[in-house]
Amino acid sequence: MFKRFTFTLIFFFLACALVYADDAANLGEIEVVAPDMAPTRDETASSSVTRPTEPGASTTTQLIEEAPGIHIKRYGSNDDTATFSIRGAPSNQISTYYDNAPLSGSDTSSLDLSIIPPENIEKIEVYRGGTPGKAADPSPAGAIFFKTPSKPDDFKLKLSGTAGSFGTYKANVQFTQPFEHAWYFASATHSQSNGDFTYVDNKGTISNPNDDVVVKRQNNDYTAENILTKFGWNDSDWNIEASNTFLLKNNGVPGLGSFQSTDARLATDRNLSVLNGNYENVRGTFFFDYLNSQFSDPKGQIGLGIQNNQDYTYRFGEELSDTFSLGRYNKLFTSVSHRGEYFQPNDYAAAKTSGTTSSRQQLGLLAEDTLTIFGDRLTFVPSLRLTMIFNNLSGNDPSSPSTAGFTNDVSSYQLSAKAGAKFRLIDELFAKANFYRGFRNPNFSELFGDRGSFQGNPKLSPEKAINFDVGLSYELASKGIVDRLHIECTYFRNDESDLIQYLQTSQFTAKPQNISSALIQGVEAMAKVEWLKYFSNSISYTFQNAKDTSDTATRGNYLPGRPRHEIWFDAAAFNDLGKIFAEYNFQSGNFLDSQNLVMVTGRNIINAGI
Repeated sequence: MFKRFTFTLIFFFLACALVYADDAANLGEIEVVAPDMAPTRDETASSSVTRPTEPGASTTTQLIEEAPGIHIKRYGSNDDTATFSIRGAPSNQISTYYDNAPLSGSDTSSLDLSIIPPENIEKIEVYRGGTPGKAADPSPAGAIFFKTPSKPDDFKLKLSGTAGSFGTYKANVQFTQPFEHAWYFASATHSQSNGDFTYVDNKGTISNPNDDVVVKRQNNDYTAENILTKFGWNDSDWNIEASNTFLLKNNGVPGLGSFQSTDARLATDRNLSVLNGNYENVRGTFFFDYLNSQFSDPKGQIGLGIQNNQDYTYRFGEELSDTFSLGRYNKLFTSVSHRGEYFQPNDYAAAKTSGTTSSRQQLGLLAEDTLTIFGDRLTFVPSLRLTMIFNNLSGNDPSSPSTAGFTNDVSSYQLSAKAGAKFRLIDELFAKANFYRGFRNPNFSELFGDRGSFQGNPKLSPEKAINFDVGLSYELASKGIVDRLHIECTYFRNDESDLIQYLQTSQFTAKPQNISSALIQGVEAMAKVEWLKYFSNSISYTFQNAKDTSDTATRGNYLPGRPRHEIWFDAAAFNDLGKIFAEYNFQSGNFLDSQNLVMVTGRNIINAGI
């Protein structure tokens, strides 16, 4: 049944593309992809490119949600806390970059997209199935690149504001100005939400629906301030961009399941500075990231007792790359990179308030070759990446006594590889295929615990993945009333071992475990059209079959948190004054535990606004 469905879906998209291509056969030479919509890091990969040029782009999550294979998990309104996954993989298996600087480090188990206002984004590139060869960091599932605004054409001052359900408000002011060689951009955003949506509380008795009640989510509010400043210089030889992003966020921590907290809070203070420069084919990046995370649980309503944590994280890194031409049809890309990270935990409610600093150093060497043959019809891109990890980790965290005494001074050397091919069948119709082998090391949160609800597991092993995908892609830049048309359909298969999954260990806590092996396979399909310069429509569908293949009692069970079916549809009309939009998202039911005993029903989410 699955194979028949996959073949039928691929045949349908191929037939649609052939009909459209025949009609355009006499157009002569056409530009297949608009330059600003083409993927810049790997043209052979399964990828999606979004430029939020429409006025009133709602949230960052909505900008990437239309891409196939993307699953968004929200904890309130559209502007509230939200995390994401690609092809069933959580965000900690995805490399995420902000102006070429990695956003997530060893101290975080997931990335909250609400910290990135859409007003600060010029372009988003999503790569599915593994990290593209031109990225410094390996990951099992894919990568997302956020690009902040570049040099403007003229001076602009913009004020914008939005309001929504659950007491959600957002206001933004930005201004930018170019000079002969220099330019600057500045943006300030305030956002807040009560996050007090309603849900069904089963009182912890799954098999007894008689005591179920509808309640409001408590202590789920947040306020956030985000300030971005960026300066640039460009001439005939150099292009330099320096940006600084400051985030201040305070939010409630509502807890797990039926046991809501009323006073637990998390305050985040973060500053990320990035410097990018290139001279001809040589490119360099330097970043420094400071994070101060304060978690307070004065009543001990979450996790194991009263906590008053203050954790400091310092990250920095450098990357240098060059591209060499090896003839007309061959280019070689090489890079060397370094990442350094230090984590200092404190718990002022514990007898011993300060813990031992943990550190992790990472060195990376990368080479990628791009070969174009058969009259530019076939592009073949193999890459090889060597990653060296040097740990100096300590479990002496005063807020997590279960990991006390644990140390990790192990060094590891990991070799990841990717091979991708792209073949032009006719005009705008392409066939793509990719193979990827990658790794992900456990982060500090998984090893030592995080914010009360999550216990640490010092015995975790690195995740490993072997991924494969093949599909069709049809792209048309402009024809008639159509400004841009994109259609794609892809089959994917991910074989993962030592997969790290959070499993609920009690009504209050969850703990990460290595699932010996898992197989995730499915189909992604999408179509997007922009027309008459003022309208856009998109639809995407993802089917995935995520099974535990380990030699344990859970063999054959579905992996937790992976809906088999997901549909996304949106329609929008816009001009210089604003935007009217409607969105629909369906997610089928999925299990919360590895035993497949606790299941959440399917959800239908409808958003509309002006």
